[in-house]
Amino acid sequence: MKIPKINLMHLITFYFVAKEQGFTAASEKLFLSEPAISQQVRALEIAAGVKLVSVRKRRVHLTEAGQVLLGYAEKIYDQARMINIFLEEIGENSLRIGVSPTFSGIISSAAAKLGKYLRNNNLSISINSGPSQRIVSQLLEMQYDVAIVINADYHTDKLQAIRLSEREELLFVTKWSTPIGTNGLLNFADLYDCKFLLPPPGSATRQIILDKAKAEGLELHFVEVDMDYPHYVEMLTEMEKGVALLPEAEVRRAASEKKLRILQLDDEVCVAVDALVFKDLSTREIVEEFIKLAKQAFYVSHTSVLSKANDPDSSVLRDSTN
Repeated sequence: MKIPKINLMHLITFYFVAKEQGFTAASEKLFLSEPAISQQVRALEIAAGVKLVSVRKRRVHLTEAGQVLLGYAEKIYDQARMINIFLEEIGENSLRIGVSPTFSGIISSAAAKLGKYLRNNNLSISINSGPSQRIVSQLLEMQYDVAIVINADYHTDKLQAIRLSEREELLFVTKWSTPIGTNGLLNFADLYDCKFLLPPPGSATRQIILDKAKAEGLELHFVEVDMDYPHYVEMLTEMEKGVALLPEAEVRRAASEKKLRILQLDDEVCVAVDALVFKDLSTREIVEEFIKLAKQAFYVSHTSVLSKANDPDSSVLRDSTN
């Protein structure tokens, strides 16, 4: 087997010079002097036998060979970063979970069932909520071990999606006393005159609402919500601030107490839920156990909703006009 002649540290230095488009910025990132940065790039060029960068007006420009090499350097840097974090975390008994606020309640209940790990392994668990896109970005930065989000295209091939639930229904709701929806089935266009409570940018539920409006050719009237937590949005809905899109499990109680009216739309909003982990890192036992418990928690939640709907004595998910 032939040993590569390229010095990997020189390659990573080249990566930072190319990304930062300068030796000064790269030296600040790597905590090296500019002469050291220049020497390493030059050594890489000598080893490769080809010119990789040129400097014009104090700006670094890549040659054609440099552009090609940058793609390889980026992949190697990403792998080195993952290896470094992995080595730092070997032996650490921690589970870091990122979750869309839509499912924070279900995920908290799943994490609580890791009791034996907490007792036997002194495990620490942290759960952070935020808009789905931000959670995925933070996962890519290795801030979490696993992310729980609505299934969507997050434009990355570095993550593996493990399905937790095939079908979670989201419901449009308004304050109980609001007259809209009292006459039965609606379509989305019937909500044109309503104000919508839109979660922050990056939220999957926000995008669902905007996509439905676009499909109908509607320009929405909306109120920007500064937090994406279902209970907060539910509270604003009860205060008659607008129509909200909330997970079915979250609105059962409020509907049964006649605080919220479930708007019966002819087009259901259903989403799949995924657990995202890195493809290139082996999944720890604790992560696998948590994912198994999360699947069970979604199943229990879904079963509970169905039992409520089929209970003749329950008004939770029956026609909310009654």
